[in-house]
Amino acid sequence: MGLFDFGKKECKPLEAVLFSLQMNMSNNYKDATISDMNKLETLYETLRKSGELNEKQMIYYAGIIDEWREKTKGFGYKNLAPTRK
Repeated sequence: MGLFDFGKKECKPLEAVLFSLQMNMSNNYKDATISDMNKLETLYETLRKSGELNEKQMIYYAGIIDEWREKTKGFGYKNLAPTRK
């Protein structure tokens, strides 16, 4: 922990998954995006339950997860338009 890390909102493991999630979403990689969203939620819960996130981090990342849930709602191959024959 550095001198200026006190109260810092960022959590490196969560930020790494968020970066991957954003990259996969922007490249329209549906399976990878859904996988990253599941990883993000699982990792958040694990870190929250283990006490590795402080109160500010929990609020911050809970809000981000809610935003991503909205962005990825209905995101997948099953929502594609049927192909013409």
